[in-house]
Amino acid sequence: MHILNQVWQMVGSHVSRLFNQTKDPETLLNEAIDQMQSDLVQLRQIIADTRSTQKQIEQDYIDAEKSAQEWYKRAQLGLQKGSESVAREALIRRKSYLHTASQMQEQLQIQQQILAQLKSNLRELSERAANAKTQRDLYRSRSYSLEAYQRLNEMEESLDYTRIIDRLEERAIELEVRSPELISLGDEYNNDNYSDAEIEAELNAIKAQIRWRSH
Repeated sequence: MHILNQVWQMVGSHVSRLFNQTKDPETLLNEAIDQMQSDLVQLRQIIADTRSTQKQIEQDYIDAEKSAQEWYKRAQLGLQKGSESVAREALIRRKSYLHTASQMQEQLQIQQQILAQLKSNLRELSERAANAKTQRDLYRSRSYSLEAYQRLNEMEESLDYTRIIDRLEERAIELEVRSPELISLGDEYNNDNYSDAEIEAELNAIKAQIRWRSH
């Protein structure tokens, strides 16, 4: 199981090193994702190597079993021919191959356990990488929303809509207050600036001009 400890020590040390640095959270998440992707590549390679080793062990086990069976047949043949010494030697060789097969079988079981654990580790690391990507996307989305909100606040502060509206309301009230005054000024202009005598004089002057032009 030493290889499994090495795998998780490698992954853990990489992630711990990244988060011990003082950086922007999105930058840290990007670096962590990149590192986990790199670790996933290495872990897949380890799994591939483990599978290759397992297949070799399986073949060695099969070969040892076949050799044991062949030496057993030779032992039987030796007895049939009346050669007990040949049969004894064949059985000794058979015991040797059976011992080898037994060792291969034990090693094969260990490799199967290692491979199963490595596959589990691969799934877990893949889930961690996917979760990190989700967290990065959420952080990025929240950052963009916060930035937009801050810009909106800055625009509102620069435009100061409240002050503009207040000033417009004050101007409207001022105009309402001054409306009777303006109307009275208009009436005064129409009635007081021209007296009835002046109007009559202008009318008589126009009539005289008309009569003069007609002669």
